[in-house]
Amino acid sequence: MGFVPAFAADPVSAKFFRGPYQVPFYVSIIYLSSFFILTTITPIAIIVWYTNKKKKLFLLGAIVAIILMAVSLSRGPAFSGLVLAIAIVMSFKNRLTFTLLIVLLVGVYLLSSVFYFVVGVRDFADVSGNFKDDHVFWRVVSAGTVDITDQLTFMDFFKKDPVWTYGRTILGGLVPSHYQWNPAIYTLSIVNPGEDPTTLVSGGLRLPAPIWGYVSFQWFGVIIFCFLSGFLKGILLKFTKYWIFKSGSMLIATVLIVINISVFAQISDFFILSIYALPPLFVLAFYTFRIRIE
Repeated sequence: MGFVPAFAADPVSAKFFRGPYQVPFYVSIIYLSSFFILTTITPIAIIVWYTNKKKKLFLLGAIVAIILMAVSLSRGPAFSGLVLAIAIVMSFKNRLTFTLLIVLLVGVYLLSSVFYFVVGVRDFADVSGNFKDDHVFWRVVSAGTVDITDQLTFMDFFKKDPVWTYGRTILGGLVPSHYQWNPAIYTLSIVNPGEDPTTLVSGGLRLPAPIWGYVSFQWFGVIIFCFLSGFLKGILLKFTKYWIFKSGSMLIATVLIVINISVFAQISDFFILSIYALPPLFVLAFYTFRIRIE
């Protein structure tokens, strides 16, 4: 692409391909498809190495993948594979390590909140107080956890000028480029009325099922979206749990969990489908085939 987001003059704009960092459509397709494939195979590669220490190339590949995703400034995908692999290993050991895992996960979420400050993308001096305790630690943590504030802001703008989707955002994420009903483009257009959402330095707002249901079919949509999402999530989790216990293999369990996160989660969160979930689907189909053979 000619630049690395973490080392660009404007890292956040570079992360979202905005302003001078816009790239041809085919470049973003290759980049994002490869990115999501990396997030899918990283935890599997780590577990392959853990179960067979001779396969050091898998560990090296996973480390390189984590570093590359980290310098792209995508904090969640960059470290989620590593955290997932560690969680699986600790879960397979004993109750003590599982208890330690819970503590570790809390620490990981706190670290994720301060990631932009650690790598220098944001400055501590620019953070305003969001907590009763105005200690810098809480200000920095709250600055990295803005979802609730974003959702309240979205509903405030939506109430002033409602734009009902009538379910068009369900499939909008499967349309390439900056489609009007892509969930990210739609949320940005609501909170930035009159502006071109493709020029905004943001990847969109993360909204939960109740809000997507409401902006689609009002209160009836809230009921339907929540029921369908919860029902599908419960069935697919039960299916995953059954086959994990039946396999008894750490590697097979990892593949099944990754399938649940990458494929089943897309099904249960049907209101935010993404075209970039398709490349990992083909990769996971390969892993599923290998499991079946073994």
